[in-house]
Amino acid sequence: MQCFKLKSILLVIAASYSFIGNSVSYAADDALFGAEVSGNVAGEYRHFESDKQRSGQQDSSLSLSFEPEFYWQIEDSNNSVEFQPFIRIDETDSNRSHADVRELYWHHYDDTWEVKAGISQVFWGVTETIHLVNVINQTDSVENPDGESFLGQPMVNLTLIKDWGLVDFFVLPGFRERTFNDRDGRPGSQMIVSDDHSVYESSAEELHTDLAVRWSHNIESWDIGVSHFYGTSRAPRFSEDEVYLNRYNEIVYVPIYDIINQTGLDLQTTFDAWLLKLEVIHQNNAVGNFYAAAGGFEYTFYSVADSASDIGIIVEYLYDERDGEMADDDISVAVRWTLNDIDSTELLAGITQDIDNQSQYFFVEALTRIGNDFTLSLESRGVTNTDPDDASVMLKDSNYMQLELSYFF
Repeated sequence: MQCFKLKSILLVIAASYSFIGNSVSYAADDALFGAEVSGNVAGEYRHFESDKQRSGQQDSSLSLSFEPEFYWQIEDSNNSVEFQPFIRIDETDSNRSHADVRELYWHHYDDTWEVKAGISQVFWGVTETIHLVNVINQTDSVENPDGESFLGQPMVNLTLIKDWGLVDFFVLPGFRERTFNDRDGRPGSQMIVSDDHSVYESSAEELHTDLAVRWSHNIESWDIGVSHFYGTSRAPRFSEDEVYLNRYNEIVYVPIYDIINQTGLDLQTTFDAWLLKLEVIHQNNAVGNFYAAAGGFEYTFYSVADSASDIGIIVEYLYDERDGEMADDDISVAVRWTLNDIDSTELLAGITQDIDNQSQYFFVEALTRIGNDFTLSLESRGVTNTDPDDASVMLKDSNYMQLELSYFF
């Protein structure tokens, strides 16, 4: 079996290299129909620490992803077009085998304003562990449970460029439901989720038009952002009242998407070797009101032991008024090791612990370049000492190690 897996990995990598090699050859001189072409193709292998929990699950999996980027600068104008599709094929999880348009938009820019129309991605936030203020794009959770991958969002974005800061206005027509692993997928939650019967507070359901505005500015060493969002919550909630039994007589939960008003603040400043970060939100939804915050610091030791390496110590406190959330009263400690070598080798490792019930979530991320075109990454995530009442119980028995080889062109 292990021999078969190794051969499969090599086949995935070989297919990736052959596919992208042909693509680059076709797009000679980095131009395809007048576009600048870049992107990556990657082969990924995951191995799970615990035995499978359901008959269709596997202890390991292979997948292949392809993410090209096409950029057109319209001649003699302040207009451009960008297209970034994404495709993943996974051997075990049918929901993880998916395609998405991450970005496809027209961009016009001027001295004092810009406008972007189409499908795009917007990221707000400064903290390492969780991104409370980031509400524009839906999480693509089948990609990675770290919450760092997002689906493309239809939008019209107007940016006003002023001496006193940037003001971004967003009109967001249409809602993207969160992606979930299928019954046989891993890492999945202990509870099975189906989006076939999603419940919406708005009668317009996924056709509801959301609105957002954000002011951001740099004042000396301070980066400041203040935002407000009105629309369908990107984070669904679950209720014992919205469940059904599947053909295996298992309980299946239905996502509930509320209309929310959320105001956010993000701050970041640097002085000497210190980097201070803070995110705070207040949200009003159908269940009630709550505050949540994440803040802390990163202190960097430069040229450790007279070497080129830097080591950063990251400490963050996470608070959410809602009991049972992933970050209701947690402390996170991590170490970032940057070698500053020719291959840009980096390592980030950390652990988040619930102060009340001692549940722990850990992660390790390592990355290095191989030559000019390849990168090799190693990742491990999971939970330990999990309390039954903690939200992290959804990731129980899903601890995994991931190895990925990517080719960039």
